[in-house]
Amino acid sequence: MLKLSKICVRDTLKFLDLSVAAGERVLVVGGNGTGKSTLFGVISGRATPEHGNVIVDGHDVTMIPACRRTHAISSVLQDMKAGMIEEMTIMENMKLAYMRAGGSKVSKADIDTFKSKLSIFGMNLESRSHEYVRNLSGGERQALSIVMATSANYKLLLLDEVTSALSQRVSDLVMHSIDEITSMEKTTCLMITHDTRYMYSFGDRTLEMKDSVLREVPRST
Repeated sequence: MLKLSKICVRDTLKFLDLSVAAGERVLVVGGNGTGKSTLFGVISGRATPEHGNVIVDGHDVTMIPACRRTHAISSVLQDMKAGMIEEMTIMENMKLAYMRAGGSKVSKADIDTFKSKLSIFGMNLESRSHEYVRNLSGGERQALSIVMATSANYKLLLLDEVTSALSQRVSDLVMHSIDEITSMEKTTCLMITHDTRYMYSFGDRTLEMKDSVLREVPRST
């Protein structure tokens, strides 16, 4: 599904390889400055590698800009205001994300799906769909961002430090909800974080970024 081959970016990534199978959910951990965000930049198209190839769903997208990868790759960033419009309601933002991803007219079934996903977070957002985004807390915004990012049939979901600005309680809730949604929909997902609390519990496997190399972290059976 995703294959990176011999990726080099200045002094950050040096001949890095990565393969992620369809439906696999991978957590990438590592300290600040180890190249995790650069890795996501290369995958999303926000950064162009000096060497190597990026293959998504069998297509070489190495030289394709980020704006032309959005039909295949969906991202949720650390910035909780990114990708949403504060002066629109929760439901309006979800509908916009669906249409932006190439979805057809939003049906009642689509709306029911949006609300069902919101309910997984346990924040009562599904019953507040007509509330303006500007009134939401940080955790509520991040929950909405994740539902928006999974609103259409993307090939790959990238989650970049989505819990770094949240309290531990809300972080745990968001991580559990992400795990449930991506598992339920068999989403191919790559998530980066500096928080090692989740390295043995999230998704299918964990990779540690260190010295420009990704090493698999063993999990207990």
